[in-house]
Amino acid sequence: MWIGFQQPLIKTWLRECIPSLNQLKSSGFLIRKNEKWYVYFLGLIGDCPAIKLALNHIGNNGYYSCWFCKIRGIHTANKRQYYYQEVFNMRSINSYRNESKEAEVKHENVNGHLGLSFFHELLDIALPHSILMDYMHITLLRHTRCVVLQIYASIVPKTRSEIDDQLNFQQFPHTFNRKLKPIKSGHIKASEIKNILFYALLPIFYQHLQVDKAAHVALSVCAILMLHGPKLFGHETGLLAHDLLSIYYRDHSKYYDNLENLVLHLHIHYSNQYLNYGSLNNTNYFAQESFLGAFAKNKHGTRYWGDLLVHHFNIDFALQKIINQQEVNNVNHNEGAFDVARLSINNIEKLLSWHKRVCDCNQPAICIIIYHRSIIRGQTYHSLSYRKRQSSNSFFVKYTNDRRDILFGAIELFFTYKNSSLALINNYPSKHLFSDVFASSAYYHSCLSKYINMYFYVLQEKPSSFHYIPIHQILNLCVVFKKDNFIIVTPISQAYEHD
Repeated sequence: MWIGFQQPLIKTWLRECIPSLNQLKSSGFLIRKNEKWYVYFLGLIGDCPAIKLALNHIGNNGYYSCWFCKIRGIHTANKRQYYYQEVFNMRSINSYRNESKEAEVKHENVNGHLGLSFFHELLDIALPHSILMDYMHITLLRHTRCVVLQIYASIVPKTRSEIDDQLNFQQFPHTFNRKLKPIKSGHIKASEIKNILFYALLPIFYQHLQVDKAAHVALSVCAILMLHGPKLFGHETGLLAHDLLSIYYRDHSKYYDNLENLVLHLHIHYSNQYLNYGSLNNTNYFAQESFLGAFAKNKHGTRYWGDLLVHHFNIDFALQKIINQQEVNNVNHNEGAFDVARLSINNIEKLLSWHKRVCDCNQPAICIIIYHRSIIRGQTYHSLSYRKRQSSNSFFVKYTNDRRDILFGAIELFFTYKNSSLALINNYPSKHLFSDVFASSAYYHSCLSKYINMYFYVLQEKPSSFHYIPIHQILNLCVVFKKDNFIIVTPISQAYEHD
């Protein structure tokens, strides 16, 4: 662990660390009597400067700086640019090692290699297949930030002010610790940029852009959502995302100035990482950065950060060990409606009519109990009757009926009937496909119309009917963007990513 205000002397530091890690890898460690665990080192993850040091590789200001292929790059306008190519000369395991050895012997740059990396002998998966790109730094903090700033600068000042107001007051589910900041505020954190990219960028900005430019942005949004969330397109998800990113990369210079840099180029290699290691949601730096940030904010005077970090990790592991399987099972049993509402069913005609259809008793107030909230698959959902929700929106949901149609609506309330938990949902019907917005775009028929309607939905402004739905048919929370006479709805990508 390196604690400091500048980059370490990487060879000196790793020369001390790597032998200890190799020893741990070979010997393992005892957990209980006669039970030994072994550590496997699968890969490296970090931002570009950290990976450059760890790999003993040239940085993004030099030629051949990509870790996965041998694209040379062109120096123009005081920047290194990596223009799109149909075919890339990929680095193999053998070429990576041989060129690293050659650079070590000659003490010179060989296709980006400056020498052997200390991690060659440690990693159980050979380089370069063990390099993990961190989308928090590459996609969010670098590429998306630059794209959004260029888009923002191209819009007239009055419209910028309107966009900033929309971002500032946009509602999200209560699970979002960070929401959105106005672009003019300057410093925007990675989780806030993620919320812009996944949810707000298209619904808020598309009306202020030329249709081809908005569609080009949509290619990137759809591709990253594919790589980040569940496999909506099955085993083809990673390849489809690669196709979208390839088109996005190919046409990038049509809409932006001097942004074909290393971080854009690295997006073309995301699909291989997705196939080998899974979703970007599970292979990123969010949790570690957040832990270090919280730790730095709440430290108590010591200069020995390394020891204190390990101490906090030990506390966390000790607390986790206390939780036994019985307690975990009890948590799983808490699924269902909770937070009893002080509402009289006699004042809710929708429930009275439903009870009359399904039950022969004349005591609906005893037969049905109304609730404000419910836990569904470990996630808390609110209803419109819940008055403590403040500015959050955890009541608008994606759900399905018995015919497995995908529907959207606002939960009016939860209720129980004969040990079953149900929700009364005000249904918002579809107005038109979101892809219709891009119908005149060059990207519409070739790729965009096939995917974007899985992530964004255009609905009527007001509900037209209501449904009684078992809570297990509620699929996801949604983010709602209000327009003049309609709303745009997008389900959240993953509820459990660190925020």
